[in-house]
Parts: sequence; C-alpha cells; structure tokens
Amino acid sequence: MRRGFPRKRFRDSYLGCGHERRESGWPLIERKTKRYPTDLTDEEWARIAPLLPKPTKRGRKPSVDLREVVNAIRYMTRTGGGWRMLPKDFPPWQTVY
Repeated sequence: MRRGFPRKRFRDSYLGCGHERRESGWPLIERKTKRYPTDLTDEEWARIAPLLPKPTKRGRKPSVDLREVVNAIRYMTRTGGGWRMLPKDFPPWQTVY
C-alpha cells in the first residue's frame, strides 16, 4: 500500500452507489427478486411466518432474518451440498446449521 493514497474499501464504494446504511454500519440490501429457485415467495412466507417462534423481549435482538435462514435450509435440502459450502448470499453456515 502506498502512502498518501487511502485504500478505498468495498463497503465505502458500495455505499457510494446509492445503497442505504444500517445501524451496524453495513449496507442494507433490498431484495427485489428471488436469488435462488429455492427462495420462498411472499405468499409462502406469509403462511410459514406465524409458525416460527417470535423473538424474545429479553436478551439480544436477532441479527439474522428468519426468512433468510429458512431460504438457506431449503437451498441445502435441494442441493444436498455441505454446510460449509453454503453460498455467501445466505447467513453464516453456523447460524443456519
């Protein structure tokens, strides 16, 4: 790295193209379309969401969207791949597992 030239980080360039910033500092990515054929549609999610446990009022707030976890589980079920080979579009494999 040369002195005098600050290295532009990915996050800074990403935010520069119009994406919003979340409280945690990382960009908020709006899902416009399904990324994978196994992703839930809005209608499917509306049927499943009431069956999932609600976040507790005590303790730390959930950092991962349950819909993304369900999408990752459906992806793993369909592809049959290893947990550690879960694509980066999903939450960490340790969370989904």
